[in-house]
Amino acid sequence: MSIVSLISKIPKVEIHIHLEAVASIKTLLKLNRKYGVLKNIENENEFSNYIFVETLSEMIGNFFDLQKLFRNLEDYAFLAEDVLEYMIENRVDYLEGFISPSMVKNLGFVAVQDFYAIWDQNVREIESLYNKKIRLIVDLSRSFGPENAMDNLNTVKSYIRSNPETAIIGLGLGGLEIGNPARDYYEVFKKAKDTGFHLVAHAGEEVGPESIVEALDLCSAERIGHGTSAIYDEDVMKMLRDRDIPLEICVTSNVFTKKYVSEFSNHPIGKFIEYGIPVTVNTDDPVLFGTNLNREYTDISTYCGLDDETIIKLLKNNVDYSFMPDDQKREFWQTKASPLIANQ
Repeated sequence: MSIVSLISKIPKVEIHIHLEAVASIKTLLKLNRKYGVLKNIENENEFSNYIFVETLSEMIGNFFDLQKLFRNLEDYAFLAEDVLEYMIENRVDYLEGFISPSMVKNLGFVAVQDFYAIWDQNVREIESLYNKKIRLIVDLSRSFGPENAMDNLNTVKSYIRSNPETAIIGLGLGGLEIGNPARDYYEVFKKAKDTGFHLVAHAGEEVGPESIVEALDLCSAERIGHGTSAIYDEDVMKMLRDRDIPLEICVTSNVFTKKYVSEFSNHPIGKFIEYGIPVTVNTDDPVLFGTNLNREYTDISTYCGLDDETIIKLLKNNVDYSFMPDDQKREFWQTKASPLIANQ
C-alpha cells in the first residue's frame, strides 16, 4: 500500500481546526441566500473566489463573515452535517475543534449558552449515530480584547457547571496576533488554569518567536497553534523540544497567509521534526484554504521532503498529543491504525 493510499484509509485524529470553517460552500451559499449577508454573490464559484485569502487578517475577516451566517438551530445543523461529512471523507475518528463565541455574543442571534448547547447536541448525535468523537475548545479570541476573553471564560464556566457532561474540554487563544500579545491575557488564562481546562494558544503564526514564549510562560499553553516563527530562534525551539510542547502545524494555512512561509518546499516542518520538536498535522480552516486532512498529509509527503516513516510518525503524533485519555490513545493507535500500517 502506498503512503498516499494509507493516508486516505487510516483512521486519523485532528486537533487544530475551526469548526465554523468546515462549512461547505454549498451550505454557506444556502445560508447567504437566506440572510443576504454577502451581497452580489450568486453562485458557488463566486463564493469560493470571495473567501480565497492571502493574509491572516483577510482570513479572520472572512471567518467573521462566515459566522454571521449561522443564526439558529437549523443553521448549525447544516454545519454539523458538513463536519460529519468532513470526518467521514478524511477518516477522522476523533477531532478537537475550536468553536468561537465572541462574534455570536456580539451579533446576538443566538445566546452564548444556547450556542454551547447546540454544539453539545450535535456532537452527541454524531457520536451516537456514527461513532465519531468530537471534543470542543472554546476560542477566547485575541481579536476582541482581554475583557471579552474574560467574559467568555466566565460564560463557559457557568455553562459547564450546569452541563457537566459537555464536550468542551479546553480553551484557546486565537484571533489576530498582531497588536494582541499573549501577555495581555495572563489573568484570563491564570483563572482558566485554576479551573482545570486544557489550554492551547495560536502563537508565532504572524508574530515572532517571542509570542510563543509568552503563550507558554504566561498562558500555560499545552500546545502551540502554528508556531512557525520558532524557526528563527533556536532557544525557543529548544524550549519546545525540552518541554515536549507540540506544534499544531497547518502547512496550507501558512502558505496561504504567507507571513513566514511562501510555499510548501520552504515550510520549516521538516526542520522542526529534525530538531526533535513534536509536530502534528492539521488543516486550520478547510473551506478558507481549500484543503482537508488527507490533502495536508499528501502534500507534505509530496512537497516537504518527508519520507513514509516520518508521515506515519506524524499520524501517531496527532493521537499522542491529543487530549484523549491515555488508554484511549493506546486503543486508537493499536486497534485502528497499527493493523493498516502493518499491512502497508
